Amino acid sequence: MKKKDHKDKGGGPKGNKYGIKLKDPELRQLAFKDYCAHRAAGRAHESWTFEHNGFTCHWQTMEKYMADEEEFNPNTKTGSIAKGYLK
Repeated sequence: MKKKDHKDKGGGPKGNKYGIKLKDPELRQLAFKDYCAHRAAGRAHESWTFEHNGFTCHWQTMEKYMADEEEFNPNTKTGSIAKGYLK
């Protein structure tokens, strides 16, 4: 039996909306600011989660989003992490 390739695809059945994360760019930016504030407070990235109007995003998803350096300024993330070490 041939394995299905699920790379870059949702694992649920067609029409399943459980896997929808943050499709709205403004909501992603809000989550990014929250993530950076979390890191600047000296907290570990593994303890971050974002919940807003029924959407939930965990650190693994946010880090995948942040790979897009055009949408998310990497200096903002790096600066937040550096500030966290001062706590």
